[in-house]
Amino acid sequence: HMHNSHRSFKFSSDALRQNSSDSVKCIEVDILEVASPDYGLFVWPSAIVLADWVWENRAQLEGRHILELGAGTGLPSVVAALIGASTVTITDRCEEERVLANAREIVSYNRPRIPATTAVRVMGHSWGEFNVDILTMDHYPDIILAADCFYDNSECYDDIFASLAFLFRKNNNAMFVTTYQV
Repeated sequence: HMHNSHRSFKFSSDALRQNSSDSVKCIEVDILEVASPDYGLFVWPSAIVLADWVWENRAQLEGRHILELGAGTGLPSVVAALIGASTVTITDRCEEERVLANAREIVSYNRPRIPATTAVRVMGHSWGEFNVDILTMDHYPDIILAADCFYDNSECYDDIFASLAFLFRKNNNAMFVTTYQV
């Protein structure tokens, strides 16, 4: 299907702080966006902030298991994959088939630049609902990412907290990192 736009995001080391142990100096991520009333089909500012956080903390995230909640286009997840996370699981609501399909396409598009040792999976996960996919994951996340998952309609908070509680039970050393617009 037609994509309305194709955006490239570049992340590079600050030359002043560049340290020689840095294995990756610069990455580029291509995101396919669809102009649509569907929120999950374009990149939100909070996702860019979170992707920056992933890039800045790449030394700590390399080799780790990452899961993104409500990922939409999955920019932070793709950055995590490019910097060599061990596994990256990109999730959004099960019923958001177009969003999940677009995320899969974005992963394929960026796959040639992702290390072969990094496993990337796009998976349906509706907050607070525990389907077979989330109940049978091989690796539960060390780092849980969420960009713009806390917004006005607070009835979804119980659901996202149920998902987080489940993931923390599976790995109680997990860390949750979220960005949101105020």
